[in-house]
Amino acid sequence: IVYTFTIKNTGDVILRNIILTDALISATPIVVPGSILPGAELTHKATYTIIQKDVDAGNVTNSALAKGTSPAGVDVQDKSGKDISDDDPTVTPIDQTPALSLTKNGIAGPYNKVGDVISYNLVVKNTGNVTVTAIAITDANADAGSILPAMIASLAPNATANITAKHTVTQADLDRGYVTNIANADGKDPKGGNVHTESTDPTPIPGAPTVPGCTNWTVTPIEQKG
Repeated sequence: IVYTFTIKNTGDVILRNIILTDALISATPIVVPGSILPGAELTHKATYTIIQKDVDAGNVTNSALAKGTSPAGVDVQDKSGKDISDDDPTVTPIDQTPALSLTKNGIAGPYNKVGDVISYNLVVKNTGNVTVTAIAITDANADAGSILPAMIASLAPNATANITAKHTVTQADLDRGYVTNIANADGKDPKGGNVHTESTDPTPIPGAPTVPGCTNWTVTPIEQKG
């Protein structure tokens, strides 16, 4: 963000030793070269680099203080505003795009009897530009308690978390010849909004059947012996 500070002398004497104080931009006071005649103004530009905290907030809010000294040695100061008549802070909005992705890979078998345990590797990634918190991983076809971790406290943009899950083969799975399942990731953006995604399988197991209506599901083939 490039800020332009316009400092105007609204009095009737010259002002010298012009100082800007803006904690967001500089830890120390900013010396503005020159003096200001009555009715005249000085401008100064400064830059600020947006950090993740700002993106999560959805804006950058900033105020500055300008100070000068009169010929009599009296300090004159004013707080910045959106125009000369107010002291309102300058608010710069930042677009927020919360998003998650979730991949799920089944570990190839063979699986051919009741009680065989299929293992899954999942990766959830923050693909947006804001921090997502309280991310719950669910899978209706995973064994109870097998999703680890089932809750991710927080993911910054571009960060990932690895998850494992299991499914124990049942007689119904054997009769069907395959196991299908899909996982969900549900979190919260900084404003409390819901962020949801369903898993996709980027590396399907070779030989897995194509199941109608399960385009993005993870399909694990089960060997059938007649």
